[in-house]
Amino acid sequence: MKKSFLLVPVFFLFSFVSAQSPTWSQDVAPILYAQCTSCHHSGGIGPFPLMTYNDAYTHSGLINSAITSGIMPPWPPDTAYRRFVHERILTPTQANKIKQWAIGNKAQGDITHAPSQPVYNNNSSLDTVSLSIVIPTYTVSGTGDVYRNFPIPSGLAQSMYVTAIEVIPGNAAIVHHVLFYQDSTSTPATLDANDPGPGYTDAGGTGSNASVLLNGWAPGSAPYYTPVGTGFRLPAHTNFVIQVHYPNGSQGLTDSTRINLKLTSVAQRNISVVPILNHVTDMTNGPINIPANTTKTYYEKYNTPTGADITALAVFPHMHLIGQQIKAWGNKPTTHDTIPFISIPDWNFHWQGMYSFQNALRIPGGTTLNAEAYYDNTANNPYDPNSPPQAITAG
Repeated sequence: MKKSFLLVPVFFLFSFVSAQSPTWSQDVAPILYAQCTSCHHSGGIGPFPLMTYNDAYTHSGLINSAITSGIMPPWPPDTAYRRFVHERILTPTQANKIKQWAIGNKAQGDITHAPSQPVYNNNSSLDTVSLSIVIPTYTVSGTGDVYRNFPIPSGLAQSMYVTAIEVIPGNAAIVHHVLFYQDSTSTPATLDANDPGPGYTDAGGTGSNASVLLNGWAPGSAPYYTPVGTGFRLPAHTNFVIQVHYPNGSQGLTDSTRINLKLTSVAQRNISVVPILNHVTDMTNGPINIPANTTKTYYEKYNTPTGADITALAVFPHMHLIGQQIKAWGNKPTTHDTIPFISIPDWNFHWQGMYSFQNALRIPGGTTLNAEAYYDNTANNPYDPNSPPQAITAG
C-alpha cells in the first residue's frame, strides 16, 4: 500500500516593527518647553534660545552633548537622597527621545501638533508683582570683595505678607550673591561720612541687629514661592536692606539689582529664613583655612532646642568656587533616625538655589542638624580662581 503524504508548507511570519523616529513637534518641543526654555529663551540666561524648531535644529549637536554628559538640564541635588519640587530633570525616556532626534533625521513633524510656546517676561517671571524694589545705580568702588548694603523704605502703610520673592541682578557679571532683609529701624547702620554712597559697606552683615533675613539669591536661583497659607510678615512702614556681594575685579562697574515681591494683606502663617548651620558658629573643625594644593572637609553641627519642633520648608546650601561636595541631614533625638535634607555630590557654583521639599519636614525638638562640605584647593579643580592655587579663608 502506498502511503500518501500531504506536504503542507509552513510559513513563518516575521513582523518587523519599525520604531517611529521622534519629531520636534510631538516629542522634543514639549520636553524643551517644560525643562529648558525657562533659561534658553531670548533674553534668558541660557547662551542660546530653544524656542523654535530652527533653534533646536541649529543647536542639536550641543543639545545631544549636554544631555549625554548630564550637565543639562542643571539639577545639582542627588535625587536618590532627597526629592524636591520643580526639579529640572529628564526621565530616561525623555533623554532618549531628545538624543534620538538630535542624532537622527531631526524631523520637524506636524507643526499643528506642537505645543504653544511658553511666554517669558524678562522683567519678571512672577504672575503678579505687588512691589518692585530697585537699588540706586551703584558703581563698585573700594578694593577686594565688596559687601554693599542698600537701605530702602518699603512704603507699606499696613502690615503685609510676602508670598513670592524674585531677585533680578542688574549686572549678572558682577553680582556674586544677594541677601534680602527687612529691618524695623530707620537707619540700619551708621553711614560713613567719607563714603559717597549710595548704600554703605559692611562685610559682617547689615550693621543692624534688627535685620531679619527674608531670602537669598545666588547664580542659578529661581523665584521663591512660599507654600499656600504661609508668608513672610512685613510690619507696616518697615525698611528693606538689600545686601549685594561684588567680588574682587568688579571695581568701576555698575549695578542696579531689583527685587520683585508678591504681597497679600490676608494673614498667613509666618515663616522665616535662618542660617542655622553656618561657618561662624557651628563648625566643629573650623575656622575655614585651606592651604594651597590641599583638599579639606569641614563639619558643622547644631542641636535644636528640646521641646521646640521645627517645620522645615526648604534648604539652601552655599559654597564658593573650590567647593566640591556638600551634604546636610538631621538625626532625631533618642532614635537617631536620619532626616535627609540635601546632598550635592558635584557642586557647581553657577547653579545654586533654595530647594523646596515636596512636603514640609517636621524636625523634632532635640534633633541634631549636621552638614559636611568638601573643598579642593588644588590645580585639579578647574574652578579654582587662583593659578597657582593660593590659601583660601572664609569669605
